[in-house]
Amino acid sequence: MSSILSVPVRPARILARLGVIIAILVILSVAGQYARFFLGHGRLLGFIDAFDVDAETNVPTYFSCLLLLTASLLTGLVASAARQSRAAFARHWGVLSLIFAYLSLDEFMMLHERLAHLPFLPAKEGVLFYAWVIPGLVLVAVFGASYARFFWGLPARSKVLFAAAGGVFVGGAIGVEMMAGLYASQYGEISFAHVMITTVEETFEMSGVALFIYALLDYLGARVGEVRGVFGSEPAVPSFVTRNGVSRPSPRIGRAVSRRE
Repeated sequence: MSSILSVPVRPARILARLGVIIAILVILSVAGQYARFFLGHGRLLGFIDAFDVDAETNVPTYFSCLLLLTASLLTGLVASAARQSRAAFARHWGVLSLIFAYLSLDEFMMLHERLAHLPFLPAKEGVLFYAWVIPGLVLVAVFGASYARFFWGLPARSKVLFAAAGGVFVGGAIGVEMMAGLYASQYGEISFAHVMITTVEETFEMSGVALFIYALLDYLGARVGEVRGVFGSEPAVPSFVTRNGVSRPSPRIGRAVSRRE
């Protein structure tokens, strides 16, 4: 006999909880760096490295990867529904899902730093100390041009939320990174001040993705109704409850999406 648990997904509550997790990780990271630079603790039994938001393969890294992967899965869900209903911009949603999947991999493996070694890039100095930001800015410009029609086709509320999420993420990943590069080119990377700049950068990135997840859930809710996670002996897939209380499996959201796009 099957047993199914249906849990309503509340976008605002999820955003609030993600915000709390981000705040805790940042506080732990700052505490660890303070202990390193001012109290003389090199590792503090591994605590400092485990919660350094600018380090690799630790708790903040795995959390960031999970955030990006969640964004990839949600955009992939919208893309699948849009394809089945032949809605507009289905391909854009699919590519967006792949982009977030790549960003999740990049967060884990730091692939973007290899762009700094491209032979045609200028010498590392000033705001271009981290030279990967040059191809990064080019990619952002290409993305913006390619997704202009997609963006303007979104509902007004989604436009605001998507723009805010993208601005926070890119502002941290590239904007604050350039500030960190400027400081590093003048004073070096081994300082508490530089660590605090990179902490702001990572905070912006995590916050931007968390806001995007909220924006996606809000978008889905506006198109169909209440979003629920379904768990049990049957395949666990998100379900959606329309405003009249009728439950629909995820593949049918495309019809609601297509009516509004």
